[in-house]
Amino acid sequence: MNTAPFAEVSTAADLARLEATVYVECSRCVRMEPVRGGLVEGLDPVEWARRHAGKHDGHQGFRTHRITHFGVSAPPA
Repeated sequence: MNTAPFAEVSTAADLARLEATVYVECSRCVRMEPVRGGLVEGLDPVEWARRHAGKHDGHQGFRTHRITHFGVSAPPA
């Protein structure tokens, strides 16, 4: 498995083999924290959301994102 940033892929199958990072995001201020695959491995997204909501009035909507970074080569000219 290639975990390098923007690993080059040729097919959707290549992309499916790459590791994704999962984030929790506040929908109000768009602050994101990695839940899995980032620097804070094992972060509980619900606890993070509760702490964030407690510090910021009206920040009560959250979502998770699964992000895979990849690159492709430009087609021949």
